[in-house]
Amino acid sequence: MRKPMVTRTIISTSVTALCVNTQTAETFEQEFILSGKMLEKDKALKKVSKLYNTEDCAIVAIRELKEVNELYGMDEADFIKGAKILDPDTRKEIEAEQPDTETTEQADTETTEQADTETTEQTEAE
Repeated sequence: MRKPMVTRTIISTSVTALCVNTQTAETFEQEFILSGKMLEKDKALKKVSKLYNTEDCAIVAIRELKEVNELYGMDEADFIKGAKILDPDTRKEIEAEQPDTETTEQADTETTEQADTETTEQTEAE
């Protein structure tokens, strides 16, 4: 029997960038993945530079942008374990209700008193 799955198509952008090693002045190309669809090289350069520039590597130009569509999936049970419940109208996370400590303490006390009463009644009957 086939297990139910939750699937999602994720669109990302593969960016081939021209980089310079700032220590040796050597150039090289490196691939980076950005989430979402990126069509303009200048915007991609700005974002890749912000995320990946280091003391040893400066990204100086974008050579190629390629859209990548991939279908991801996972078992429905695993998804439910790790997912957050959202409000269908606002699509914001619904905060889990905190149990009222007074109500919990009161219920514990009542349960203990009830158990004590049952034990006393049982002892008197013997």
